[in-house]
Amino acid sequence: MVITELFSLHVMVSAASLPTFKLNPIDGRISSLQYIGKNLIVVQTSDKFSYVSVDQGVNFYNLNQLLKTCEEYKCIDSVVKHPTDTNMFVLLSSKKNSQFICTNLNSLTGPQEIDKLSCVQRYLPKSTLDEESNSSAKNRYQQHAVLKYIFHPTIHDTLLVLMSDHNLYISYNLGSNFFKLKSGVKSISFANKESRMYSDTLLFGIKENEDGTSYFFSMDSRNRNEEDNEIIIHPRDFMMYGQFLFVATTEAPVTANGQSEYVAKLYVSSDNGHSFNRVRITNRNGVLEKSFVILDGSEGAVFINVQQEQVVASSSSSSQYSPRFGKVFLSDSRGVKYKESLWNNRKEGGHADFTKVKSLEGVYLANQIHTDDMSSVDIYDCNSCNGYEDCTNKCKTKSLITFDKMTWHYIQPPKVDAQGKPIQCSNCHLNIHGFTASSSSNYVKIQSHKDAVGIILANGNVGQYLDSKIVNTYMSRDGGLTWFEIAKGSYLYEILNHGGVLVTVKNNQPTVEIRYTLDEAETWISANFTDRANSPYHISKLYVNEKHDPLAKYMIIHGSGDTTGDILIRVDFSQVQERECNGINNPYDQNSDYEYFKPHSYSNNCFLGRVVEYTRRKRSAKCFNPQLTEDKPIKIKNCECTYADYDCDYGYDKKLLSQDKTTFTCTALSAQLEEESKSPSLSSCQTERYYNESRGFARLPGNTCVGGVSSKLDPIQRECPTAMSGWAIFILLLFFLVLFMFTILLVYKHSSRLQALFNPNRMRYRYNQLINDMSASEGSIEQDIENNRNQYEIHNNEDVFDNRIEQSDDEDFGLDVTEEEQEAPEEMDERGLFKASHQQ
Repeated sequence: MVITELFSLHVMVSAASLPTFKLNPIDGRISSLQYIGKNLIVVQTSDKFSYVSVDQGVNFYNLNQLLKTCEEYKCIDSVVKHPTDTNMFVLLSSKKNSQFICTNLNSLTGPQEIDKLSCVQRYLPKSTLDEESNSSAKNRYQQHAVLKYIFHPTIHDTLLVLMSDHNLYISYNLGSNFFKLKSGVKSISFANKESRMYSDTLLFGIKENEDGTSYFFSMDSRNRNEEDNEIIIHPRDFMMYGQFLFVATTEAPVTANGQSEYVAKLYVSSDNGHSFNRVRITNRNGVLEKSFVILDGSEGAVFINVQQEQVVASSSSSSQYSPRFGKVFLSDSRGVKYKESLWNNRKEGGHADFTKVKSLEGVYLANQIHTDDMSSVDIYDCNSCNGYEDCTNKCKTKSLITFDKMTWHYIQPPKVDAQGKPIQCSNCHLNIHGFTASSSSNYVKIQSHKDAVGIILANGNVGQYLDSKIVNTYMSRDGGLTWFEIAKGSYLYEILNHGGVLVTVKNNQPTVEIRYTLDEAETWISANFTDRANSPYHISKLYVNEKHDPLAKYMIIHGSGDTTGDILIRVDFSQVQERECNGINNPYDQNSDYEYFKPHSYSNNCFLGRVVEYTRRKRSAKCFNPQLTEDKPIKIKNCECTYADYDCDYGYDKKLLSQDKTTFTCTALSAQLEEESKSPSLSSCQTERYYNESRGFARLPGNTCVGGVSSKLDPIQRECPTAMSGWAIFILLLFFLVLFMFTILLVYKHSSRLQALFNPNRMRYRYNQLINDMSASEGSIEQDIENNRNQYEIHNNEDVFDNRIEQSDDEDFGLDVTEEEQEAPEEMDERGLFKASHQQ
């Protein structure tokens, strides 16, 4: 046992309190690890081996050998999780042109029952590439990729398969049968379940015609023979984030200074594609949008990174822009109007350095490239840099934090280092490696946990700029307000048991030990996971089952040694604490293991117009969290509105009115934008009776302040204009009805033919004659029914089939989408395309 010193504090630990370790060698290099449920884990290697554990990673078994029809190696291409059913997963095999549906996983109570794992083989749709080849046996199941395999999120047995020949198929019975929906499909998804006007049979996709033109479409999966709805032409990609659906397009080129420049456009819908709005960004003249990165949409508004091109008059170039950064814009609640929040947000490898702190509202971290501190040569070197480390060296980057989504601050550095020595640095801040750091194995991206309130872990350095050569590990436990150094060098880290256990492991260095803390970094303990002191492991990733077991007391370490295979190390912390915490419902009680935590910013105790007190475990409590704290006592009190709760609205510029920068005015950028902000919103008036007439100010999204300056800064609510009121329409219709009846009476009075036709005596005669005719033909009517009975019954069966389809249709879950990939923003490249994010 090794005890780690921190601030000259020693901790003595009994042997019983150390974690236990189980090492599992894996034949091959691990490419992915997925938690299927609380107990089951599936691992894949780069050479298509698959391994499964049914006991939370204690033991792993070769899944290829367990599959009777897939005994040979290199059979499984990918593993697909079901979005709602943790009792099944699917293995896809291009070699077998098959899917293996593995079910009844929860019945496997331990490793002794692993032989009971049953995976049913079902064939995938046959590619048209096969049909075009000869029909010999060896070509019958030609290898071809599944581009997308999507489960419906609410209808268990329904799924979509998009093949490499771009044919789209749907199955209503877990792949027993497939029906072809459409050809030429480039991308596909079910409707957005989080958005309004959701339908479980609605599909979205991009289709490309034979002539190369493409369009974004919607269709009903039941109507396979009907034409789809062509909504937007020239789409490059689409994606969903929160309640929003985004479609990116590349419009026809525009001419700028004699050269042709394409324009990227972004459209947004919050009602599942029934209506779209062009995203409107507050810009100066002469600016073209080139790409978009959706950064976050979890708090009712959207952050996007927009890469812009400033058109300039030049003989050598028509434009100037940097591929290494873009401006961050924040939307209104409809995701339509955007105003600038941060300039020069760093981009790298299809992502932007922009991260939300998961446990607190309104707190974000970002990296900014300071071109003001760079010469033209430096900017050129920055734009032409290659890779994360090279770009960190050549681009002068600083880290910032916001507590209200619009006001950004440099991060206050710690005063001492991990050994308690004072940090001597003039005009320095804490700079941290952001989301894009994961593109390099030398750095670790920022981490927070939605229920570990206030805790943030990061790699970085104290200095003027972000440095790739000097990297240490830092932590904050108050939402980024203050930080302290927890280790010299770069460390991997994980948060277990909602902050009850924090673990660090040396990054990119051979090691045989982990470090962990039970009191949020006041004291640290080291423990060896192997006695192979002469053959340490390189640790590349730590895994925690946050989604299916958020109070987990174990983790999986992925390491590699000097052999051809990797190793999975299970670490069990269940014995390191003597008891479970109590008193979660009474945080003010001195005997409670919990407390109220009140976050605040550098200048204000109000977060987004309110004071919020969260329940969390006390730092000194020696216990495990036995239950989630998400739904436990939270105290909220709204603050009085001040100018700090507002910014300028879309189309307005801010001008400070006082030296202390507490008050400001907003001036319209143009008369047209001012008129637009005061005019009725068409999309609002289509669904509501009122619209907001802007005064030039806008509340920060999510702000709930009351009183104060709100009466003079909030928009004026106006009633939507109508052609006429409801009473006016009723009276007008009544007038025309009376006029029509009066006209008919006049015509009848002066027409002898009409009088003879509608004579009461003759009409009575016709009625009696009709009754007699119906009585006489009653037998013939019954005969007609009997003659058509068979046809009638067939029609009914068809209706039943259609109803079955309707009840079992649609939805989406991405192929091998992990938690990290869901969190990751996606980017539209320089041709206007959203880039998929792959962090594993």
